[in-house]
Amino acid sequence: MAISKRKRAQYTRFGVYTGTTALLVVVFFTVDWARLQGAMFRWDLVTAQFPGILTTADLQRTADSIEALQLSNGMIPWYPNGHCDPWNHVETAIALDIMGRHDGALAAYKWLADHQDADGWWFNYYMPDGSIEDHKLDTNVTAYIAVGVWAHW
Repeated sequence: MAISKRKRAQYTRFGVYTGTTALLVVVFFTVDWARLQGAMFRWDLVTAQFPGILTTADLQRTADSIEALQLSNGMIPWYPNGHCDPWNHVETAIALDIMGRHDGALAAYKWLADHQDADGWWFNYYMPDGSIEDHKLDTNVTAYIAVGVWAHW
């Protein structure tokens, strides 16, 4: 499946907003997947598209930092003892999947399933103790969770 230049530009712009983790998401959407189809997934082919900018070691360190933040219940906060919002939680779960850390990604999606309201929405921000920091709802978040589940599948 080829991604148009317009779509690639949109994904790249969206990735700029969330720092290092977003680099992994940008990689996911900018890789020449047609070139990789049917072959074993190889990070040297991915990082070759970003020479001098991003290495496999950089990607591994980013995934390590995400795993270090992830709580035993699957929540991935922004920083130690910090809050979590579903949007950034999904981005970090996608990053874990991209780096082959599927157990951590699955735990992240299970955390989302455990915190989803019966009507299908999530609150804006959650705290590590399970409390809700911001009771506002954002429909945009709900749609992005579908992107993460698609990437995981």
